[in-house]
Amino acid sequence: MYRLIDGIEFMRSLPAKSVDGIFTDPPWGARVSKNSTGHGRPDIKIRGQSNWLDLLRSMTEEGARVLKPEGRCLIWLGMRHVGPAIRSIDALEYKWMVLVRYIPSRYLAGLQSKFDPILYYSLFGAAWPKKIRRYNRPHEYVKASHGGKDSFHPFARPMKTVAAILYDWFSPGEYVIDPFAGSDTTGVACRELKINWDSCESDPKMYPTGIERHKQGHLFERNG
Repeated sequence: MYRLIDGIEFMRSLPAKSVDGIFTDPPWGARVSKNSTGHGRPDIKIRGQSNWLDLLRSMTEEGARVLKPEGRCLIWLGMRHVGPAIRSIDALEYKWMVLVRYIPSRYLAGLQSKFDPILYYSLFGAAWPKKIRRYNRPHEYVKASHGGKDSFHPFARPMKTVAAILYDWFSPGEYVIDPFAGSDTTGVACRELKINWDSCESDPKMYPTGIERHKQGHLFERNG
């Protein structure tokens, strides 16, 4: 269920060891700017961007409580946020980095990395997920993140990429949560993959975009 609620508060309402996975893209302080197509939504501001490390720390502390012993926590960030993020997380154990490869249209800077990392965490001592073999295949997901006039979100994640990641890391019937849902790409993808899910968005201005996305599925995909 897609909920208009603070994601950390929702996690605090969950029983201990009740969640198979966390897949989220926290509000990490990005500024809204026009992309290469000239689109952009400078009137949208992402709530929580001034204290994203505190949000990340609180989320992972609750994650350590609600995750099942073999639960997986995947946190999607920008490359320049990896160092601060890893330093801020103490409650979970950093395991690996999954890469999304592209030249992102949302950046104009020529030196911006073409890789977006997704950090994989688990409880301390948890075994490597049986579904994932670390070096069996290149874990690169190739499609740009984008935002524009048709997405109503400045940095909407592409549905096909999110669905591919969820398919690789989780199974139908498992329970996955996204405490920072935005336009709820995670929820729509989970619904299509028959993964049980709850997602949370605290911003009442952003929440209707997720409601619309659930109605229209791939509404935000400009390129397929």
